[in-house]
Amino acid sequence: MWCSVIPKSTFLQNIGIQHATSKRGTKASEVDACVQELLNELVAEKKGSTVVRGQVDDVANKLEEERAARKKVEEEHEMLKKQIGEMHGFLHSFLGGNSASSDAQ
Repeated sequence: MWCSVIPKSTFLQNIGIQHATSKRGTKASEVDACVQELLNELVAEKKGSTVVRGQVDDVANKLEEERAARKKVEEEHEMLKKQIGEMHGFLHSFLGGNSASSDAQ
């Protein structure tokens, strides 16, 4: 919440009923209170931003872990595809070789 210091009327001061020094003292205390309130708000906002920053860091770390796990799964998938291709080629040549030798008999 923003606090505002509203200037008071100088009428009483001009006619000598209100002393200028007391008015300045009151204004100074109002300004001090406003400054303190703003400092408290700033501290609260900094605490809040620290919490949010920690949450963002946690999410970023989890994302990085997920990416690493996904990359590992993709590498394993590619390795399995390669092994299946090799097995397919071996079986094809083995079965093709056996059928060719049985045709020769």
